[in-house]
Amino acid sequence: MRIILILCLLLCGHEAFSYSLLEKGDLILVLDDYGRQKYSYNKYLCRVILKDNGRSFFVERFEKQKIDEISVKKTSGKRKFHEISTEISSVKRSKKVDQQTFFNQLQDQDDFITEEESPLLDEIEQAYALQELQQEQSIINTKIDHLIGPEAHHEVLKNTIASAQKNLLISSDSITFLPKDIYKALKDASLRGVKIYIYVNRLIDERVLGFLESISTIQQRNIHAKYLIADDVCVIIGSHNWFDFDHCDGHNRSFKISENKEYVNGIKDQIWEQIRYYGNVRHGNERSIQKAQKSIYRNAILEYPLTPNGDSKLSLLSSLDAHEIFFNEICQKAQHRIQIYSPFVTFDNAAVRLIEAVESLRPGVKIDIFIWRGSKADQLFDFIQGNPALAKRINVHELEPDHHHKTLIMDDKIICEGSFNWLSSSLSEESRGHNLDTSLVCEGDIAKSILAALN
Repeated sequence: MRIILILCLLLCGHEAFSYSLLEKGDLILVLDDYGRQKYSYNKYLCRVILKDNGRSFFVERFEKQKIDEISVKKTSGKRKFHEISTEISSVKRSKKVDQQTFFNQLQDQDDFITEEESPLLDEIEQAYALQELQQEQSIINTKIDHLIGPEAHHEVLKNTIASAQKNLLISSDSITFLPKDIYKALKDASLRGVKIYIYVNRLIDERVLGFLESISTIQQRNIHAKYLIADDVCVIIGSHNWFDFDHCDGHNRSFKISENKEYVNGIKDQIWEQIRYYGNVRHGNERSIQKAQKSIYRNAILEYPLTPNGDSKLSLLSSLDAHEIFFNEICQKAQHRIQIYSPFVTFDNAAVRLIEAVESLRPGVKIDIFIWRGSKADQLFDFIQGNPALAKRINVHELEPDHHHKTLIMDDKIICEGSFNWLSSSLSEESRGHNLDTSLVCEGDIAKSILAALN
């Protein structure tokens, strides 16, 4: 009876069919041209949506956004079905569905395959299996380096500039003098025809501004993120200000992603989207701002599997909402301990985040915060000690003066590196102090190995 009903839905109209497969508020489904799993690592869709053998099912994960219309086209061989269009509101992050029931519905469509089409379908399945194998190999080959300290960052900066062939993107909160080796590397890259884009938030040293203007496109934006991206070869995101050589001896940390062009390009494309958005904000381009804010990708957390089974993954946080969503998830998921490294403290922002965090914690979970000394840090410490609920869960530690990294760690499972100051960043994009921040999150076995090396 169920099979007959599904077949009727297929034939009677796309609206009924769409709701038979897609429950409102649940998920976005994306299939390939043959109704099977689609790996998509372009600038938007970065997750496995459907496993071909039905063993696992993943959902595109967004928060606080409205998807006005999603179109899904399913074909098998030469047969084509109706295009499905449906409205899905408030797609909820981490929503799970019954994979087997859903996959059975897809398999029921095989009743439409004619005898003549069967050989073609077999050929398609073989080609797809090869494509899947190649994609899995690409995932396995993704390389993640954890950069720690000034020497590692300086060396990577010099080598990345020297190896760039087409494009180079560098973002630094401030720009001071340039050491001779970096000056030479930039000049040589320009002579090779490399297009250099530099974004800075403040403090452009006049001594180097003329040189940089002569070799690059340099602009001032509300960008606190620290990027270093070369072609489709590598992307580096962390807490290191690449051109602030007055304070280059500080302890910073970054993640470098390489050896997977699709991942590098996916991250790079999302970064460019955010840079353009903040450019529009700076120049008051309301029409472009409103258009970007309606995009489902504006505050998306993009995820990239690092192993074929998806038990290790990399996530990109490139908006305030994305960082807040991630932080809330960490507080809910932690089993033992959360470590927050946030040199800067803004009392009001820190108090709000910590109160909400403690309310979300499981029994027995502790939070260690590492902050610089100062009047605001003292105020936060007194506030925590005066609040029994906070004092029971939160331990405050003094961070070494030269430690500038903004690291968040959950148990031995997750580590996040980036530019986001967890205890000082603004609570709203409308705040005068708000800037673009970006972080990368490692989860699973890769995170365990990184954390083991740190310990």
